[in-house]
Amino acid sequence: MHMKKQLLFVFIFLVALCLTGFSADQRKTLLVYTKGYAPSTGLVETQVNQEIVSLGKYRLVTRDDVVFREISLQLSGILEGGNAKEIQQLKADAVIFIQVNDENGYQKFSKDGKTSWVDYEINTNYKLIDVASGQVMTVKTFVGTGSSNITPNVPYSQAMKNAKYNAVYNVANEIVMELNTLFKIKGSIVNITSDGRVIINVGKDIGVYEGMVFQFAKDVTINEDKFDTVQGKLLATDVKSSTSILKILELPKDFSVSDQGVYITETPNMSALRSRFALSGGMYGIKYPVFNFDVIVDNYQGLAFGMNFGACLANINSKNVILMDAGFMLGYMIDLDAMEATIPLQFGMLYDISTEDADKAAFSLYIKPGLKIAVNLGDFMGVYAQGGYIFEIPMTSIRTNVNGITLQAGVELKF
Repeated sequence: MHMKKQLLFVFIFLVALCLTGFSADQRKTLLVYTKGYAPSTGLVETQVNQEIVSLGKYRLVTRDDVVFREISLQLSGILEGGNAKEIQQLKADAVIFIQVNDENGYQKFSKDGKTSWVDYEINTNYKLIDVASGQVMTVKTFVGTGSSNITPNVPYSQAMKNAKYNAVYNVANEIVMELNTLFKIKGSIVNITSDGRVIINVGKDIGVYEGMVFQFAKDVTINEDKFDTVQGKLLATDVKSSTSILKILELPKDFSVSDQGVYITETPNMSALRSRFALSGGMYGIKYPVFNFDVIVDNYQGLAFGMNFGACLANINSKNVILMDAGFMLGYMIDLDAMEATIPLQFGMLYDISTEDADKAAFSLYIKPGLKIAVNLGDFMGVYAQGGYIFEIPMTSIRTNVNGITLQAGVELKF
């Protein structure tokens, strides 16, 4: 009797272990079906399949897993308005139907005829079919484009091939992005930790993957009509089978994350990075006026990087010149709620673009460490001041003479 109880206990333990350790895969199951006589038809199907598999959000049923002839007949019936009952036998939730209509590649030349390249275009029709109902859920046309330069090392034939592959990649990427927008993952908040992390009740079994971007959502009622307001930003950092941990990047503005009814929804087209454009004016070496346009990106965790383009008005050898200013920035950003402090290190070049004789044009590289303080004026705008020191590294005998303290001020637009 004692032995039977032990065996029963072991059996129950093993069953519980299986139930907790191997949860069911509930991801959407998709089948990609392409049609068309264009040469890139097979390439498009392969690329779409590869992107779906690499994403990890869906399960993919390949043509090897089903009877291809049955699929062709069933899809033909649906697309031509026929009976949709037969398609329900497919082992998929939805069918991605792609018809490659046409593709063309053209060689093009610059105005002076010195450079040439290949432009390639692939035109496709896309339909998403729900297997359970047999209804067409989405109909769209996607055009993939690609280009490749013709050089001594890349002949016309290779450039044509490169442009074709670029076009295939772009059209496949658009199709998968459209798919992600339709099949958004939603989850409930299980817990909110003190260090700004949210635990939700969905994970790999639903299609969540590390790096997926979410937002907070809350249903609101206006005149008896229900709407959902979506705000804030979260990033999936740790994904298990049935749960995920999300890092809060931005909090919602119009409601609290602890309000009743707040949930999490995927935002496929939102980036985990934050970008901004800045316009500024200032002085190099406290003597030359400079005007810059900056593009800056940060990852919400301190790392910032960007590029700057502009012009510096200088006087070299008693001659007024215009120096083109272009460079890169790498920095550490500290978020101070209403303010931001950044310690940037810029690398760039100054080149005289107003002197026709290149041998007499000034050209220098520079390194510019500094400190930037920005004040937020709202969710999408701010002002800033930046100071530092510019070190000139002359590349010709003609110096730009910009060594010295730099001061700049400007406005930022955030996205």
